[in-house]
Amino acid sequence: LWRMENGKVAEHWDCITPQHSETASGRSQVDGVIEVSDLDKTAENKELVKRFVAEVLIPENFSKMGDYIKDGLYHQHNPLVKDGPEALQEVIEVSGLKNHKIHRTVGEGNFVLTQCEGVWKDNPVAIYDLFRVHQGHIVEH
Repeated sequence: LWRMENGKVAEHWDCITPQHSETASGRSQVDGVIEVSDLDKTAENKELVKRFVAEVLIPENFSKMGDYIKDGLYHQHNPLVKDGPEALQEVIEVSGLKNHKIHRTVGEGNFVLTQCEGVWKDNPVAIYDLFRVHQGHIVEH
């Protein structure tokens, strides 16, 4: 993420995940839908994702997962996580990854990125998650 000020770069943040040739879901880290759509729903989609992180991921309240992920449809591109909400819950519980705070939510149409801080293996980490929203539900990460 870049923040511009007076036409110049003022800040830059990034997170890096090594590219994997094999993933738990069987898809790559970069395949899938890439076309931005639903531009008129940008604000609504950003709010949906922000609520998902605040109500499900941060408190680890997985009973609310169905409010955000429709009928278990959740395609995963994280190399260590299988598809589906159950796999997401399992990896969060087992890995010790904890989201603590949302710093930014950036979106365009059906794509929404959150920038959070958290802890993994007792170390502070930056967490960037890019979600795709379809018809009011998160369908891809």
